Amino acid sequence: MKWTRSELLKNSIHVNFDEDVTVDSKEFEGNDLINSVHDVHISGSGFLDDENDRFYCELHVEGVMVVPDSITSEDIEYPFSTESNEVFSFEESEDEDVRVVSGECIDLYEAIVEDILLEVPLEVSDVQ
Repeated sequence: MKWTRSELLKNSIHVNFDEDVTVDSKEFEGNDLINSVHDVHISGSGFLDDENDRFYCELHVEGVMVVPDSITSEDIEYPFSTESNEVFSFEESEDEDVRVVSGECIDLYEAIVEDILLEVPLEVSDVQ
């Protein structure tokens, strides 16, 4: 899920996306509440506002996270689904909700990982 500014300007300032994504388990190292994810699917759309040097994106992320059972520490599959709105800027911004693009490439990967981490449950148990 990457686009360069020149690609967006040349082809279309509006993009739609709908695809499966692989998230490396290394992203969750040091986090005791999540072990990995699989079947991650993202969809949404984005719009380049060239006058303001910003890219606005609506993002839907869903998949299955593998989390430890709160009692037994056994792996449990936990489905998740989340929505977010992201703003990318091609110039420095003091707004903490804006992601500054390094170079000319917009990459959704970091936003996807953060969306997943925000959905990690604090406690899950499979004991019935």
